[in-house]
Amino acid sequence: MSSLFRRRPWLLLFLVICSPSLYAEQRKYVIGTTVDLTGGATNLLGSTGIRSNQNQPLFPFYGAFPSITMTSTGAHSLLSASYSYGFNRSKSEQNLKLDSHAASLNFTTPLTQELGISFSESFQATSDAATFNALRGVTANPISPFIFYPVAAQLMSRTNTSNVTVNYKLSDRSGLGFTVSHSLLRYDAGATAFSSLSNQQNISGGVTYNWQTDRRETWTLGYKSGSLSFKSFDSSYSDTAYVGYSNVIGSAIKFNLTAGLTRIKNQRTGDGYIGYNSSALLEKTLKTNAFSLFYTQTSGQTSGLGSLSDTRVAGLSWNHVTRTLTEFVDISVFDTQGILANPYSQRGISAAASIGIPLSRKWSLQGGAHYQKYDDASAFGFRQKRLFISLRYTDPALLGFLR
Repeated sequence: MSSLFRRRPWLLLFLVICSPSLYAEQRKYVIGTTVDLTGGATNLLGSTGIRSNQNQPLFPFYGAFPSITMTSTGAHSLLSASYSYGFNRSKSEQNLKLDSHAASLNFTTPLTQELGISFSESFQATSDAATFNALRGVTANPISPFIFYPVAAQLMSRTNTSNVTVNYKLSDRSGLGFTVSHSLLRYDAGATAFSSLSNQQNISGGVTYNWQTDRRETWTLGYKSGSLSFKSFDSSYSDTAYVGYSNVIGSAIKFNLTAGLTRIKNQRTGDGYIGYNSSALLEKTLKTNAFSLFYTQTSGQTSGLGSLSDTRVAGLSWNHVTRTLTEFVDISVFDTQGILANPYSQRGISAAASIGIPLSRKWSLQGGAHYQKYDDASAFGFRQKRLFISLRYTDPALLGFLR
């Protein structure tokens, strides 16, 4: 199956841009860009045959990371899209090459006073998502279904995730949400040398009931059913029920807590498994200061390694901007344990930090470090250290127009 991202969302984008008669509304478009020119030193391991406990010498690398964003705002709808590219080369005997792509699209519009619909899609192609994010100063996605990347093997992983959600307002304080989701993972042809890597997809649908008890508190009840299929492993069904609670503390702090159970059944053997899910998120967002602390436990889903796993992810991120300094921190750890005859497990950590000094209104100088490590005992174990300096150009409103 070819990437969904190349089929539906860009067609949707074309229709929205070329059809300003939608709701007979005039739309405002804003296009922005960020470009990082980066260089530094790294000891990235080039193959799984090199053990990460050996001291690997540092060697220089250089790269460019341009990105573009677009928002389209109308009286009744909102569209946002982004695309980022990563060009990364090293000067060593291995001559490591890393070309990465990331794109996203989101569209929201009301159909009636009670009914609204939203679409979202994201695509990523990279062999090292953590480095791709760190060198751009982008935080990790805590809800991504795929957290494992075969970094040491230098294999490209292509992921695509899409969601369609319909929300129906029952009253001023309650509503129903219906969601259909699809996620896809494809590895390069070289992945056939590893029995633990398999192309896969997940299709699911669910319903949620939201009840706002007061201006700040909201309770959620939900159910989701899905089908997970793998090219190299047995397919499975999953059913998940959960309850959630959210609270807005003050004017900028949000707290979310979710807990539930998942039942998994192997389609071929009929073997079953019951596990629990939980998540907690503390988030503070201001114009120049964003902080988040999160933990998730996901049972009976895929991580990108083997088939089904129980996965725990925890992390924090902080992005602080002042007139004289920009500070960025992003730390995440994960632990995925195979279940239902999946013998593959992995642990990993990624930590990035940088400090930026503005040179002008649009130019700044960034300096930072990135460290990541996978469990040495696994076939994909490695340890990577990276020091970097970047010249960054940022213009969030490069071009704006009405149509």
